[in-house]
Amino acid sequence: MQKFKSIKILFIFLAFNVLLIKYPLCSSLGTLITIYLLNFKEINTDLKNFNITNYKYFFISIPLILINYILLYLITKISPLPENEILIRSLIHVNPLYYLLIFGIISPISEELTFRYGFNSIKNKYIYIIITSILYAIMHLSNFSEILYVIPYFILGLTFAYTYKKTNSLIYPISIHIIHNLISLLFIIIF
Repeated sequence: MQKFKSIKILFIFLAFNVLLIKYPLCSSLGTLITIYLLNFKEINTDLKNFNITNYKYFFISIPLILINYILLYLITKISPLPENEILIRSLIHVNPLYYLLIFGIISPISEELTFRYGFNSIKNKYIYIIITSILYAIMHLSNFSEILYVIPYFILGLTFAYTYKKTNSLIYPISIHIIHNLISLLFIIIF
């Protein structure tokens, strides 16, 4: 049954995301709670093993995130925004605090739980990093016309997966992901 865990977790994540447009808080919290319950032993062990001395990996991720922002900016000049980005940009102006909570904090935690714990059965760290990064990138696309956006999303996935594998702690990729999303959302609100 353990070998199907990644499929179960990915299915749960995608099933709850169907509700995201109509019931964003329910969708995000439902995903978070369900995936936590499936992985509570690993998460609790992870929290106990957290080592603050791994903070350097947090700072190593900054150049990758900056590259990601530059790529996103350049791609938006030649390709329309992905549907998920259009949705987020329209919703964030409706109720900024509500959607900052959902897309800035809860969603990154849910995504990291999904992709980091959902695929822990992959023992080779390089294959793990590549597969989870590809899946993370694809999950953010709605159709084939958004294919150029695979590149920046893949870089983000690489950043989160690499940080997780180097630190053996979900706290670092979650923190990086939250900071990335909050900065992106604040730019959308301000500009």
